[in-house]
Amino acid sequence: MVQEMILEPGHLGSLLEKRGLELPQGSPLWLFELATLTSQAGQPTVFEGLEMALAALARPAKILCGRRGARRMAPWPFCVACDQQGLAVLAAPEGGGHGRLRFPYSEPVLMDWLVGAFRRFASPEIGFLEFPPLHPGGLSVLLALVDLFRHRYPELDPDWSESEPILFGLPEISACVATALAGSDPSSLYSGLAGLGFAPPPEVSSDDLESLLYLFANEGYLEVDLTHQEPLFRFTEAFVGFPLSLAWWDLSLSLETVLGEPCQAIRLIQGLALWSFESLEDGRVAMKALSGHELEARVRTMVFGRSSEGILGHACPQCGHALAPHAKFCGECGNRLPNERCSNCGHQLEKGAKFCAQCGEKQ
Repeated sequence: MVQEMILEPGHLGSLLEKRGLELPQGSPLWLFELATLTSQAGQPTVFEGLEMALAALARPAKILCGRRGARRMAPWPFCVACDQQGLAVLAAPEGGGHGRLRFPYSEPVLMDWLVGAFRRFASPEIGFLEFPPLHPGGLSVLLALVDLFRHRYPELDPDWSESEPILFGLPEISACVATALAGSDPSSLYSGLAGLGFAPPPEVSSDDLESLLYLFANEGYLEVDLTHQEPLFRFTEAFVGFPLSLAWWDLSLSLETVLGEPCQAIRLIQGLALWSFESLEDGRVAMKALSGHELEARVRTMVFGRSSEGILGHACPQCGHALAPHAKFCGECGNRLPNERCSNCGHQLEKGAKFCAQCGEKQ
């Protein structure tokens, strides 16, 4: 059973000091001000399992920092400290030095808390274009197009038909960008990305905005009508699935390694599909639609160093379901599987291999 402990200012610092424990310098709890001491700190109620929780916070094998968000709401920051046995403690600030601890989280319980809300989502039967990684200006315009779609159809169940053209001019898309820069729309996709830790979108001049729209037209996202005094742009049938999948986004999650072996940060937003946003070294952002199974495998690898639960060691390549080492069929989707797998970890073996390339086990 997971316990929840509400912390007043100074409580956590007092509990750690009493046991001769100290948080590692990389712990986000220092930034959250939960580990500071105050003279007014009273004696908190002691919960079963508290000793394990404090030890995990002070001597973690891994620390992860994340945010959970929802449309129109400020993101909720948290951190997770995992011990060597795979048990985890979740800590979160509540403001003003207050906070809460939740413990002990076993692997299944922690995975359910992190990805349970997203697990049922896969890319729906909506046609998606594959987007190349975008520089901040291009990303700003792309997200503004999603917000423009949402302004036309502000509810999840709109009176919208695929046959109805979505036309707009430069003033309308400029207004969407300006609103995003002002940060005044909590439903904006810009707000969703800001809640994941991305930098604010850059300002885009009118000339750059027009150039980017023509560039998107060249890529097949938009059509251009030049028969009017000012150019009008129309969403193409191939592109409309993207704004449709994110216009009414409702949940977001970010997760990154703070202490332990580094992994690529996970940042995603859920709408009618689940989209991952990945920062690249050159400043561009890559986007990809994920299934719930793909997300679960990525989170499990980041937190526990493997993509499936326990010692199973591999997952179905079609649906991501965890498999036993010698499974011939996936129990989730029925996919037929190759049988040449490692008896120890389930890794696919090369034909005639005498040792597993993944774990080194003799075959």
